[in-house]
Amino acid sequence: MLSPEADSPNPRPRQFHRVIRLNAAFNAYVAGAKAHADMTEACAYYAKEMKAIMAEGEVNRTTKRKSDGEVGGESAAKRAKVPEAPAPAPSDAEEEEKEETADLSTQRVGEENEDTVFEARAKAFTMVDGKEKVQGVGQLRVLKHRETGVVRVLMRQDMSGRLALNAGLLDKVKYEVANKKHVVFPVLSEGGKLEKWWIRVKLEEEATRLAEVLEEEKARKGGN
Repeated sequence: MLSPEADSPNPRPRQFHRVIRLNAAFNAYVAGAKAHADMTEACAYYAKEMKAIMAEGEVNRTTKRKSDGEVGGESAAKRAKVPEAPAPAPSDAEEEEKEETADLSTQRVGEENEDTVFEARAKAFTMVDGKEKVQGVGQLRVLKHRETGVVRVLMRQDMSGRLALNAGLLDKVKYEVANKKHVVFPVLSEGGKLEKWWIRVKLEEEATRLAEVLEEEKARKGGN
């Protein structure tokens, strides 16, 4: 019967040497075989040994892949735990610029002698060809001068502080709620033309209160 020799200490893969020895033993056995039965037995043994060798090789490859994966995963985990370098602290100039930019929309230059009668976050827009044209988004305030009693509606654009709306009240205009959260607010343009603006607020209660305040202050203005 075929009998492969003991494994060689050669550093090549063990399966490689087993195949070489198996082939040599098989060829020698076939050369000396005298009967068909002997050949059949040799072929069966050869097939069995080759299958075992291939199976062992696959097990070794699978084990190596798992081992490599664990090492790689461990390295990745260790790398993930390394804290990132802190971002450089902003300079004094950058901090000042940031503060100025953030405060532009809340500055109240020219409002020193006025009291806030109403205030809410809002969006102002007009309608052009049936579509909204946004005029500004920011904090809307109804301001009343302490000495003269003059009332105006003012809105500064978020961040930039640009005046999106700065208009007084018109005597012959009715300020009313439309579509629950909107207040119709006609504005007299620089060319003397009356433009229809809409003020949209977040809550229905805010829209109702804004319309009431505008009507109340308009009535006081007419009575003075």
